[in-house]
Amino acid sequence: MSRRKVHHYEGVLEEIVKAAALNDGVAISSEVPSRVRQVAIDKYGSWAQACKCAGVKCPSVINRKNIAAPMQA
Repeated sequence: MSRRKVHHYEGVLEEIVKAAALNDGVAISSEVPSRVRQVAIDKYGSWAQACKCAGVKCPSVINRKNIAAPMQA
């Protein structure tokens, strides 16, 4: 992924995290690209922390899924 694209995602990262978490995790598996999730995890340390920084509660099922499943390149 180009730096430009990563930077673009970082600009809207909080909104993506918030929308995904508020959608009870549905958006995480279907609409939010894994690379976007990885940018969030790289920036905040974990998906739960990304949700916390976005001001939303992290659905626990998403958190477990991200920890258990390795991210694919």
